[in-house]
Amino acid sequence: ETENQATLLRAAGCEVVQGYLFGRPAPLKIELGAARFEKREARIVSMH
Repeated sequence: ETENQATLLRAAGCEVVQGYLFGRPAPLKIELGAARFEKREARIVSMH
């Protein structure tokens, strides 16, 4: 990922992102734990 791509995602309204630009991968149990408690409406954004 690049800073340019992150800027495009923010401009598209993305509030939650993942990738090496933001941090290294977390262990699976941490990822599942966070997802379990957070119920947010998902949006699909097309960048094309």
